[in-house]
Amino acid sequence: MSNIYFASAHVKSIDRNASLPAKFARLLPHCNLERFKDKRVAVKMHVGGDIGYYTIHPLFVRMVVDAIRAAGGHPFLTDGSFSTDAAVARGYTPEVVHARVVGAGGEHDKYYVSVPTDVPGLPEVRISGNIADADAMLVLSHGKGHGHSGYGGAIKNIAMGCVSYATRGAIHALMAQHFAWDPELCTHCEQCVHGCPTAAVHFNGEGVLGINEHHCRYCMHCTRSCPTDALTMPQPEEKFRGLSHFPI
Repeated sequence: MSNIYFASAHVKSIDRNASLPAKFARLLPHCNLERFKDKRVAVKMHVGGDIGYYTIHPLFVRMVVDAIRAAGGHPFLTDGSFSTDAAVARGYTPEVVHARVVGAGGEHDKYYVSVPTDVPGLPEVRISGNIADADAMLVLSHGKGHGHSGYGGAIKNIAMGCVSYATRGAIHALMAQHFAWDPELCTHCEQCVHGCPTAAVHFNGEGVLGINEHHCRYCMHCTRSCPTDALTMPQPEEKFRGLSHFPI
């Protein structure tokens, strides 16, 4: 059984102790960070890109880093190899978060450990070298707007964020093959088009549906907005069991 600690983002009073950072500080002692004593800890997060700003505030990152250090660990912040410039733009610098910011796969995403798989179409997965070298990993995730909300964001932060960019592309290519469109069920209501946040879904002049794989982020808004199930993608069964929670 896993314990889930949570705190409401709503502030009930104008009081320092009622703020979210104060609540977070009360949560950290419950996280058993002593497990990181004498270990190099990769603090994995998504640092954002372009002008997006819905990422974790540097204050919370620093609180985690300081707590790991207080427990005897040696943390460093990491994300995709080509994301370090974006990290600086959002304030994830050593001076602010009290840890180095390094590319997970080295400066040019060429440092990785190759692991063979039995997945058809995916002969290998290239695990980012700085992730593989770490003694432990702590993941900081934020809601990304994917179909599975926070859970999807947390899972993707590990599964897609700890591998090389080439492996990410290979995984996305596998997913792209799973979209199924049934023209006999489709009424061309274009709910899938209007529901796509990245304008990846379109109909051509002959009324045939197409999906731009470059723009698609697999949020599943298109499949869930289709009233006739003309557009589908098989999804794994979602099971969450044995969970208990404790408010902070």
